[in-house]
Amino acid sequence: MIKFPYSTFDFLYINVMDHISDWAAFLDETKRVLKPNGIFFNDLDQNKMDDFAVHDNVKERKKLEQLVASKGFEEVSRKVITDEKDPGKYFYVNRSNKGR
Repeated sequence: MIKFPYSTFDFLYINVMDHISDWAAFLDETKRVLKPNGIFFNDLDQNKMDDFAVHDNVKERKKLEQLVASKGFEEVSRKVITDEKDPGKYFYVNRSNKGR
């Protein structure tokens, strides 16, 4: 559980989804702590799994996209980043479309 009250944040950023074992629970908590129409930024690298990863971002990217949508997030934009040290990463901007 994220130790913040409901509807606390305007946005949340993460770049370690491959290190989170329970994506569904994380997304539920993300939605809970975001204000209505809050923004969830997801920086998803496409590197090989490291020793601490529990998900393979390359193989499971589509599954994660579907899960994010099923949890009530609307994809606002998606960009493939090609000009950084880890080219090919995906950067997602999703909006929580919850109505409390």
